[in-house]
Amino acid sequence: MDSIGFIGSTPSFHNLSSFHTTRSCVILPLNSNSKLCLPLMSFDKDHYFSQSNHVSRFKYALATLSTAAVLGMPLLSLSSGSSSILKPAAAVEQKQKLIAVTFASTDTDLDEEHRLLEEVWNLVSLGALDTTYNGHDWEAIKNEFRDKELPNRAATYAASRDMLKLLGDRYTRFLTPEAFAKMSKFDLSGSGMLLMPDSSQRLVVAAPPAKDSAAGQAGIVRGDVVLEIDGKPTFGLSPYEVAKSLAGDEGTKLQLTVATSTGSTLQEPRQVSITRHFSVKNPVPEAYLKTSRDGSRNIGYIRLTEFNASCTNAVRKAILDLEAQGADSYVLDIRENPGGVLDGAVEISGLFMPKGTTAVLVVDRSGTEEQMKVTPSELAKLVDKDTLALVTNRKSASSSEVLAGALRDNCRAVTVGTRTYGKGIIQGVFGLSDGSGVVLTVAKYQTPKHHEIHGIGIEPDFPMRLPPSWLEFNPASVDMSKAAEKTKMCRTDDQTAEVDALDTLFPSDPNLQNMLATSSLLLFQ
Repeated sequence: MDSIGFIGSTPSFHNLSSFHTTRSCVILPLNSNSKLCLPLMSFDKDHYFSQSNHVSRFKYALATLSTAAVLGMPLLSLSSGSSSILKPAAAVEQKQKLIAVTFASTDTDLDEEHRLLEEVWNLVSLGALDTTYNGHDWEAIKNEFRDKELPNRAATYAASRDMLKLLGDRYTRFLTPEAFAKMSKFDLSGSGMLLMPDSSQRLVVAAPPAKDSAAGQAGIVRGDVVLEIDGKPTFGLSPYEVAKSLAGDEGTKLQLTVATSTGSTLQEPRQVSITRHFSVKNPVPEAYLKTSRDGSRNIGYIRLTEFNASCTNAVRKAILDLEAQGADSYVLDIRENPGGVLDGAVEISGLFMPKGTTAVLVVDRSGTEEQMKVTPSELAKLVDKDTLALVTNRKSASSSEVLAGALRDNCRAVTVGTRTYGKGIIQGVFGLSDGSGVVLTVAKYQTPKHHEIHGIGIEPDFPMRLPPSWLEFNPASVDMSKAAEKTKMCRTDDQTAEVDALDTLFPSDPNLQNMLATSSLLLFQ
């Protein structure tokens, strides 16, 4: 990721209480010579003004600006022009370079098979979390594989696997077109499209939609440019904005304006209407009410087996049904849950926590940290007084650990059972030009309190001997009174720690602004 810092004098804080918006940016004045443009969708105005002082507001602005490449938000430049408003940097950030790889021109001297293999090499070169490439000279690897004989597609696929094995990462792997199509279970839009911005910031269908998907049945093909989603232009939208525009429930309509690309020109745009369909299993096979052993609580039990495209809606529906039955406590069982889509874990944590709460910290290959925050949910206030316990075991992994870490670190839940698996790295799924794909480790994550997960796991607050996974779990076996007491103690300890931290971070120090200016530069390196 590109390093950025301040141009001109040290930022002042007295004028940070005012801002205005353009079509795509929130403009923050830093000083008399420069202004800061934050992507509109990444800037939480309410959270900004809820900060207690100008220093806190400035640090929030910095945190917003230091977005991780893996999440696809654009970096911004700073300008010292007296009347200029800062615009997005001309150089696209690491994530956008990465997702444009399959559309970039390749060496014309290469045959079709070697060009496909070089797509794989490019993805690793620009996106792999391990920038040492497991001790390999990655340029030398490219030359080595260029010399390989690739008589057919099967040989190319075999060479791709061999190349990825050099990384020594069990989670990075090659996908045949058939295997890539099966990744549609993580499609949160129900459209069957994998959309990525190309080098010109047009939203392009990056891989052939499966024939039985909504997009496939509507005649959408790889390379089509999606110009509008439900009447809203897509040019320059961030991945968050795209995801929000595409989101919808099973059976609802999605109106698209699509144009087929022929080289550098677009054919006449056409209107396409598709019906959202999620071809995934129900991730909540069990949800019922159980009375606690002492008769004092109505415990809503929810079993979550996978974080797929339907997970958030399934959990939301279960909560609403259980609330209608009188639930006042919840046991969320994520035993044997191997994970799935990261956004699902963040969204489900948002069903129990207030808007703006940090759910997970994502760290990309450059070391840049991004806070993923929960979005508003109508359920958070409905269940905010309900005690929550998560049941985990050694097979609770990945997104399960994101969810457990989010709820526990924010003093919203306790964990019971046994230690989790310990998978703290994130994979991106990338389509190649022939419909195959690559699953590549692109980032790692930490819990909101900076606890490492990978190779460690999450120890339970209350160790508990669990029945085998094929036997029914009795939610009444969880002592919800102790869970409520532990949650209350956690919140009290956190409040005390916050007061102590304020005394440490914001003393009456005349060098405070210089210190913060220095730290802001380090934040982007």
